[in-house]
Amino acid sequence: MKMYASKTFFLLGLFLLTAQLHAQAYDMWDKGGRGLANILTSPYEIVRQGKIDYEAKGGVGIFSGGFRGLFYVVGRIVVGAYELITFPIPLPAGYEPIFRPEYVIPATPRAKTTWGEGDTKHVY
Repeated sequence: MKMYASKTFFLLGLFLLTAQLHAQAYDMWDKGGRGLANILTSPYEIVRQGKIDYEAKGGVGIFSGGFRGLFYVVGRIVVGAYELITFPIPLPAGYEPIFRPEYVIPATPRAKTTWGEGDTKHVY
């Protein structure tokens, strides 16, 4: 009975480990969807950057952040088009996102890309 229980826990642990590893991996469909989402939601960068600057600088931040958001709109459209066109090609390695945060609008309320929680800097 002890042998059966230890094998069960071993297999359960192995399953949970592989499920976690798979949950973090990207595939070509993630890359294509991310590209399309970035093209369609790119104008929201103006609002997002305006909100981030407003919280940091006050009223004038709406204008400075909105102006910066215009540049990020162009960046999201260019990167989104690249990801959409090249979605079957695994570049960068593992279909990793080129743009961080990878989406303008967070997928869940607790996502790491929520506004104003350390994601004010964009990384290409």
